[in-house]
Amino acid sequence: MSKYYILPLLFFAIVMTSGCRDKEPPLVAIVSPEDGALVGDSVRVVIEVRDNAEVYYTDLYIDDVYVDRFYGEPDTYIWCTDSLQPWTEHRLCAEAVDMALNDTVSDAISVTVIHPGTIRWVCRSIDNIQAYPAIGGDGTIYIVAAIPGNSMVVYLFAINPDGTIKWQCHLGFADYGQDPVPSIGPDGTIYVSGAYSSYPTATFLAAIHPTGAPKWEVEGVQGCPAIGVDGAVYIGGGEGLHVYNPDGSSRWIYQLPYPAYNPAIGADGTIYFGCGDGYVYALNPDATLKWRYEVQLSEEIAISFDNTIYFGAYDSYLYALSSDGTLKWRYYTGYFRLSPVVGCGGLIYIWSMVNGEGRCVALSPDGELTWSGLPGVWPSFGSAVAIAADSTIYFTSYDCDLYALTPEHQVKWICHIGATPSYPLTIGNDGTVYVADRWWGLDAINGLAPLAKTQSPWPKVRHDEKNTGRGGL
Repeated sequence: MSKYYILPLLFFAIVMTSGCRDKEPPLVAIVSPEDGALVGDSVRVVIEVRDNAEVYYTDLYIDDVYVDRFYGEPDTYIWCTDSLQPWTEHRLCAEAVDMALNDTVSDAISVTVIHPGTIRWVCRSIDNIQAYPAIGGDGTIYIVAAIPGNSMVVYLFAINPDGTIKWQCHLGFADYGQDPVPSIGPDGTIYVSGAYSSYPTATFLAAIHPTGAPKWEVEGVQGCPAIGVDGAVYIGGGEGLHVYNPDGSSRWIYQLPYPAYNPAIGADGTIYFGCGDGYVYALNPDATLKWRYEVQLSEEIAISFDNTIYFGAYDSYLYALSSDGTLKWRYYTGYFRLSPVVGCGGLIYIWSMVNGEGRCVALSPDGELTWSGLPGVWPSFGSAVAIAADSTIYFTSYDCDLYALTPEHQVKWICHIGATPSYPLTIGNDGTVYVADRWWGLDAINGLAPLAKTQSPWPKVRHDEKNTGRGGL
């Protein structure tokens, strides 16, 4: 018999013999990406197959179209999505066949393709943006801004996830002595500071229903409120630190002869804030003094998992204080407007001068410089850094760009935004990066992962997308 007939017959005999013994089909599943995931330009598709004997081959289908076959154990397939429209949904499934020709089709998964680093939408219906946006549980973005053409009168704007205006609530006049950052309580109430007239006259705290209807307001306080686990609202004022119940009634006041500044709350309930008397205070939840440290805080406080607090001071140092109020270390930055962010692994990100250039830098938990930014890239003033759950580091530059970096600080992509170098930013639950350009509007940029609220102790200024200023989950 010709040798050309032997191998096919031998294979047929093996299959028939195997078929007599093996009636059990293989198990097959697509294990990456996950069902419902957002995916980028290059997607690693991982198929897992198990069989009681031996796998013959596995086929991969995307949108019911065959794309590749793997013999034996399946390998990783790299799916290039460059040609696909952003925010389109696609279906993946796999079929596995064993040596006895038993076959199984996996459960299908659906993924949504986006193109990270591209602009999703731009809202130009707002102007003179005052500070960081907040994002509600339904994806609504809240931001304090003016209507173009009248920069002195400001409103709390609610913006839908598609970039359209949902509603606006009048807050008063622009107060250039503060940054009215909205914070969101557990019941969805938005708390934001306003001004009755131009600085430095009377200011107030307003509580606004998610529908845009005012609930209540109290006078004589200003700044960025912090929200306790129980919904209590903590805010500074000329008489010290004020705490209000969710219904607007006063809970207690820690009285001081000088104004108290934006508080931050640790996971253990400790309240930290700076004061005009030149001290940083730590209070117990029952309003008793825990400790105070003599230095003039300049901007926002960040808190690590071990309750170390980080803050910038007017002497241009970044300070790290232990939970008992003792100095761990300080780092000279050459710049006093510092609002630190603590990333994955405990790295602290700040603005600093390096060899005469402004840089976004990373310090270790011990205060050692571990990364000195990108040469020639000046970060925007203050701290416009946010950390995503996939460890992507976002920061905005003076050149009107949004940078996305890997955990090793390599550039993933750059997106050009806006027109002025003042960019508070945050990250939504769907991974969208929202960048507020003070005089240009609000930009939504496609990203893949939400804010790193479990991986990082303080992933952005005011801690989370709701700007609660409270550590922990």
